Amino acid sequence: MITPAIPKNIQFRMETMYAGKGNRVGRIRPDENGIYKGLPVMVLGQTTQQGTYYDPRSIVDQITNPQTKFNMVYRQQKAYGEYGHPKFYGMTDAEKLERLVDIDQDNVSHVFTGLYTDAPSADGTVVLRADLKPTGPKGPVFKEGLDDPCINTAFSLRAFIKTDVQPDGLKFRTVRQLPTWATVGPSGYAT
Repeated sequence: MITPAIPKNIQFRMETMYAGKGNRVGRIRPDENGIYKGLPVMVLGQTTQQGTYYDPRSIVDQITNPQTKFNMVYRQQKAYGEYGHPKFYGMTDAEKLERLVDIDQDNVSHVFTGLYTDAPSADGTVVLRADLKPTGPKGPVFKEGLDDPCINTAFSLRAFIKTDVQPDGLKFRTVRQLPTWATVGPSGYAT
């Protein structure tokens, strides 16, 4: 496993991504292979409720650049996601960083079979969508959330990032390493 060098002022933060402003998918059904298509995992170019803006170029680069770990595992159809945020309690910063970039096989809930974007909306934001197949130990829980119209399934970007705080307080984040998107509860975007 490749773990990035630990910066001096490391911070760990989790934020959930959601296609806000009413862009709900609604009731969905898997295809004949059990793949749920077109799930919104993130909005590129939109600020989260926590005042965070993720640099779209750095995210797209992590997905499309053949030199990145995410792209390599994605092309091999081994880009897995977990159920929930990783637990960091009682860990050192080095252990937290190692956990951040590692996918816990006991917590796998889905595998990515497709990633693509919608056309830019009128406000310039772009929805990043995924085709996901429930799999692994937490796959049944993920599938239940997708199949039940009473459960609003959301996703959280898990990434090793560089943060620059702007004068207005906006946290501008550049993704250095993208391990996955996890399926989680509450959203980080206003709906």
